[in-house]
Amino acid sequence: MVQRTKMKKITKAIKRAAPELRILQCLNEPEGVKDLAGHVDVFDVYVAQYHRTGVQAMQKRGTEAWLAVCCYPKDHPNLFIEYPLLDARIIPSFCFKYDAAGFEYWSPISWGRNWRKKGKDRWPRGDWDPNTFGRYNGDGYLIYPGPDGVPYSSIRFESLRDGFEDYETLWQLRRLLKKAVDAGKRGPAVDDARKLLSLNEIIKDNGDFTRKARTYMTFRGKVANAFFALRKLTGEIK
Repeated sequence: MVQRTKMKKITKAIKRAAPELRILQCLNEPEGVKDLAGHVDVFDVYVAQYHRTGVQAMQKRGTEAWLAVCCYPKDHPNLFIEYPLLDARIIPSFCFKYDAAGFEYWSPISWGRNWRKKGKDRWPRGDWDPNTFGRYNGDGYLIYPGPDGVPYSSIRFESLRDGFEDYETLWQLRRLLKKAVDAGKRGPAVDDARKLLSLNEIIKDNGDFTRKARTYMTFRGKVANAFFALRKLTGEIK
C-alpha cells in the first residue's frame, strides 16, 4: 500500500510536469492494478491475472491494456521450456480476445551465466544451463546465442511467431466482417465469422483455454475457411 501511494504521487507529478506523456505500469498484483486505476494510461498485466485486475472495465473507459507473461505468475499460458508449445501459440489469441494493444515479454536474450562463461566450455561448445534466471527454465530468452553472433531460434519462439500470424488472420477476418456488415451482407459466412471472432472455442470468457493442440488447429482451420468465405462474399476474390 505504501508503494502504491508513492506511485500515485509520482504519476501526479509527471502529469503536472509533462501532461502529454503517457504512463505505463507493469504490475503483477491485481489489487495494485485496481488501486492505480485513473493514475495510469497503459496497464501491462499478466495474461493469467487479466480478469482479476479490473482492467477490462478500465479499457471501456479508455485505458489501454497490454498483456505479458513472466516468471510470476507461473500459471499457463507461459513460455517456459517445459510448458506445452500450445501455450506460446495461444498467447496472441488472448491478446486478440482481450483487445490488448500490445504484448510485452521482458527479454528474448537474457542468457545469464551462459553468456558470461569464458573459455572452451562456453556455449555452444559446452552445455547450456536452462536456468538463466531463478528456477525458471527458459524465462527471459526465446533465442540462443550462436557462433559469431548468429542466433539460434527455438521452437517456443517459432510457435509464438505462428501465434502472431494467427492473430493477423483474426484481424483480417474482423476487417472483412465489418466490410460485409457495412455492405448489408447477410448469411452463413457472416454468422460463422461473428461466432469465431468471439474465440470461445479456444478461450472462454473467464480465461480458461483449451489444452488440446487438435482443438486449436481445428479452430484455426475454421477461421481460414471463414476468411475466404467472406472474401468471396465481399467481392475481394471471385
